[in-house]
Amino acid sequence: MRLRTVCILAGAVGLLGVAGNAKDTPAEPVVWGVTSHNTGCVIFEEGTRTSWMGVNGRTPVLRVVGTVNYEIDPKEWLATEQGLDELKQRAEKDNLKLIRIPEKHPKSEVTRARTLCREDM
Repeated sequence: MRLRTVCILAGAVGLLGVAGNAKDTPAEPVVWGVTSHNTGCVIFEEGTRTSWMGVNGRTPVLRVVGTVNYEIDPKEWLATEQGLDELKQRAEKDNLKLIRIPEKHPKSEVTRARTLCREDM
């Protein structure tokens, strides 16, 4: 009986630990660029790129995972100040909504981002 009680308590503590972990809850997509009356939309996934032989460390990047009414090239952008400024300028010039989702995202996150793309078009 005592062993059963200990197992039940351990399981309950484990469930509470998982439920209380903020990292397990998906982050909301970040929307920027032209957020209303846009004509196109690009969905980016956050990620990192390891430099040659790991010498310079890891560089943050944005990878294109989806578009609506727009084709963008290149498919990977450096998430540096210069890269983000270039994306912002392109968004203003081409009337684009830009959406960023986390690198490790559930499939439903891309669906949510696509829904956000179509809002206010």
